[in-house]
Amino acid sequence: MVGTHLEIDLLGLVILTYLLVAFIRYKPSVRDIHDLVEMANTKGGIILILWITSLVFFVAGLRMSYWGITLQKEHPGDTTMAYLNAAFNWISGSAFAGAFGAMIATMKGDPVTPSAPGEKKDEVKKEAV
Repeated sequence: MVGTHLEIDLLGLVILTYLLVAFIRYKPSVRDIHDLVEMANTKGGIILILWITSLVFFVAGLRMSYWGITLQKEHPGDTTMAYLNAAFNWISGSAFAGAFGAMIATMKGDPVTPSAPGEKKDEVKKEAV
């Protein structure tokens, strides 16, 4: 039965998958792991990873807001609410918006600036009209 805690359900799924793989004694080869990493390094893989991180931060923000409402009833005017507000601003502002914005930029096909000084930028050549 699926509970109300997404993180616990996902952790249980990972543990069950590990136990299943250990039971059938499947050992992935280096080539299998290389193919998995190459699949995740494609545009679709990056979009999937960013979608998962956006979902995790969105759910964490919702849970924190509901927890904050109940905490406000228990401790009105306490300094705990200031810390909770700062954490909620980070989750809903920086974390979720960063992951979701990167996902949208990836889906639109915007060029990404190089992260290291030695990397080359993809330049678009415009033809003269």
